[in-house]
Amino acid sequence: MGNNVLGFDEILQRLPAEKLLFGFPGAGGGICEQVVHYADRVKPTGKRKAVTIGEIDGRNIARTFAIKAPFESAGVSVDLSPQIDGWLKYHAALVIPLTGALYKYGCDNYQVARDQKILHAMVRAAKEGGRVLRALGYGKHQPFAFNFFYWLPEFMNRMAVKRLLQSKFAVVAFAMHAKAARDEMVQLINEFRELTLKTSVDTPNIDLLRKYIV
Repeated sequence: MGNNVLGFDEILQRLPAEKLLFGFPGAGGGICEQVVHYADRVKPTGKRKAVTIGEIDGRNIARTFAIKAPFESAGVSVDLSPQIDGWLKYHAALVIPLTGALYKYGCDNYQVARDQKILHAMVRAAKEGGRVLRALGYGKHQPFAFNFFYWLPEFMNRMAVKRLLQSKFAVVAFAMHAKAARDEMVQLINEFRELTLKTSVDTPNIDLLRKYIV
């Protein structure tokens, strides 16, 4: 479980497909003074974010449900993605701009929320990433929440992102996670650039935020 931009070809060279399952844990966090902090829901009393899993070929088979069952027995909901490769790519397209903005301000999410220009760049960068993925044929593979982001006008996106960044959830799930995962974020932005270069899509805002990551 984790972010993945370039797909599964390299992994499949080392492991057989029947031994692989991909997904995302629906949580984020980091370490502060030797204590692990994590956020798996937006509000303390809210519903836990679902774990997402999916088979490479999109089929749900016996082992898919066998893996799903113990999560649910522990009270953790599971979303089964019919196109986990696309899901992970769209997730990265949203994570990368957010991470760039956080690094600009030393992983202080409250400062990011106060900078209208950086909020503007974040939203536009995420939409640029969506255009890159659609150009590569990933038009229908993100969950509804991701689709909803791309349908909304930019000013509504900015309002929603700003409100989220002003929360304790953002401190743990976004800022602490970004601080703990710098190497991963550098890899993500470099790999997403490989995808971008396969298209003719202009990405000025992704490029702007990229300089804060690499």
